[in-house]
Amino acid sequence: MKKFLAGFVLLFTPISLSAAYFEGGVDQTSGSNGYSGTAGYVQFASNKGLYFKPRFNILQTNQSSTKYGSYFGRVGYDQFGFIGNEQLLHLGLEGGGTPMANGYGNASASADMTVSLIGGKAGAVLAGPGSRGEKGRLGVGLTRVDVGLMGTLTEHRDDAPAATPTHVGQADWGAFAGVNLLSLQGSVQVTKSSYQRAIPTNAAFQPNLELVGVSNMVSGFPDLSYNVKVQTNELILFSPFVSYTYTTFNQYQAAGNNLSASHAMQFGVSANLAMLELRGSYQYYDPGKGHATRNYISLGASLNFGAAGS
Repeated sequence: MKKFLAGFVLLFTPISLSAAYFEGGVDQTSGSNGYSGTAGYVQFASNKGLYFKPRFNILQTNQSSTKYGSYFGRVGYDQFGFIGNEQLLHLGLEGGGTPMANGYGNASASADMTVSLIGGKAGAVLAGPGSRGEKGRLGVGLTRVDVGLMGTLTEHRDDAPAATPTHVGQADWGAFAGVNLLSLQGSVQVTKSSYQRAIPTNAAFQPNLELVGVSNMVSGFPDLSYNVKVQTNELILFSPFVSYTYTTFNQYQAAGNNLSASHAMQFGVSANLAMLELRGSYQYYDPGKGHATRNYISLGASLNFGAAGS
């Protein structure tokens, strides 16, 4: 996996060298059960609308001495004015996964498309995998509308010595939208998952997955997930937000990990200090019936140079 990402970086070195925009950031999440997660990324954008974004997410809890890491590389492209002066077309491809650890690993590939119906010249898209926390424009009425679709294919691999090696394919299909209305910005995303075979009850799968709107990595096989987020555009310096995510899970009995439905409520704020952005959030997470609720605190920062929005 690391060689895969290194190849991606070398392939797109010309983009980074002539980049019109650079951004890099890191977020640290701590919480219940000794949870410690670190997520980071860098993004290089050229003045031709093309960008490259490698990222990682590493976690560890007091329930295991193993650190689990996920690594991804994303390529995106923005085209302005493909229909009219206010429209923006955003296309994205991403690949990566989790290297084998304690007998489990996965690999995934995804594609997404976003169309800005109104206000495309304002910058990066407001929702979906291509968004980067862009703040909308203050104004009268509706100043931005984004809609999009995405799909992800994932292969889960279980090679634990105590279990029969098992591979299970997962397909995720999602739709999302973002709007900017007056001083508020909102987004919604719905994702439906399906599996190419039943998940074996004797499988030693322990997937740690990213869910939109959830700051901690989640262990389980999702069925349906939706996220709703509302934030204010910059008020002097700060931009507070609230996010709610509801997820149902594919029922399975592996390792007693029988999840039904989870709820995540997140409250946070970001501060834009020119090239530096600081952010923090608190999240209440209810894994569902039979599991104790959990609390998480996240702190992060990002630094950017150049003109955002390609």
